[in-house]
Amino acid sequence: MNADGSNERRISFGGAWYAAPEWSPDGTLIAFTRRSAGARQIGTMNPDGTGEKTLTRGPADDSPSWAASSREIMFERADASGRPALFRLTLDGSDPRRMNTPQAGSDPDWSGSID
Repeated sequence: MNADGSNERRISFGGAWYAAPEWSPDGTLIAFTRRSAGARQIGTMNPDGTGEKTLTRGPADDSPSWAASSREIMFERADASGRPALFRLTLDGSDPRRMNTPQAGSDPDWSGSID
């Protein structure tokens, strides 16, 4: 879509509901939550909708937020009881790491340069 809202077009065609889109700071990728029957997963795609990649396999992952470097994503993951926690992972989906927070964590918003 153009900055004025014209030329709108769909870019997601994966047979699920796509939500919470977030542009990477370098403008090369869009992170999103892909919601389908019984699952919410974090993924990325190119701005034109090509190159879709699923990064997580959790049943309840949501709300991606980019690191300033565009090399990592923080997201919310709920456990079986529904209690949310924050995790971060690299763009190949490897090494998801739980973030230490004093309480349950949700709706991450990674800002600044703390990568």
